[in-house]
Amino acid sequence: MAAERLRRLEAGTMKKKLGLLVVLLSLFLVGSYVYQQQAGYAGAFRVSLSTPRGNDILVEEVVFDDTWRTLGARIDCCWGGIGGVRGITDHPIPQTVFVRWRQIDEEIVYEGTVELPGDLAQQVRKLPEYTRVSDGRKGRGTYFVIGMEADGQITVWLSNARSENNRQGRVFKVVATGQAKGRHEPTPEDLVR
Repeated sequence: MAAERLRRLEAGTMKKKLGLLVVLLSLFLVGSYVYQQQAGYAGAFRVSLSTPRGNDILVEEVVFDDTWRTLGARIDCCWGGIGGVRGITDHPIPQTVFVRWRQIDEEIVYEGTVELPGDLAQQVRKLPEYTRVSDGRKGRGTYFVIGMEADGQITVWLSNARSENNRQGRVFKVVATGQAKGRHEPTPEDLVR
């Protein structure tokens, strides 16, 4: 009889400890979510670079919020489109983007910073799903496209899908623009085609 009461007491204690653990874990998860929302986290996103077709440029640097960067590339197409992408998983939605690129044929180096909207993280969270036409499946991504023109104009787009191909409900909108400053700088021989 005493052993039975002891077993019930121990079982009750274990249930209380387990319940306390569940409550603490829930508070931790809620706190993490609230912190991420306030800090501008909106999940993973992808970054792509763009320039008008035929505009041969070398993107030397892309820096977000003066602290973290992604790779540049040599590109010559896809204005307003999403080409190669780089996945970003451990940073909040940026508030600024700095780009430096080289107009290879014109021998001009441009540098410029674009201020992104203060509500950009909220815009990202509100991106709608798209529907795949071929099978009806739903999806949603987050893409930032940074466009650079030969005159130094910078355009930043936000999209929920990589392309319109087989997609219904794709969003592709301008969220910021800016003007970079250029300076003449001879193009290194190894970049001339």
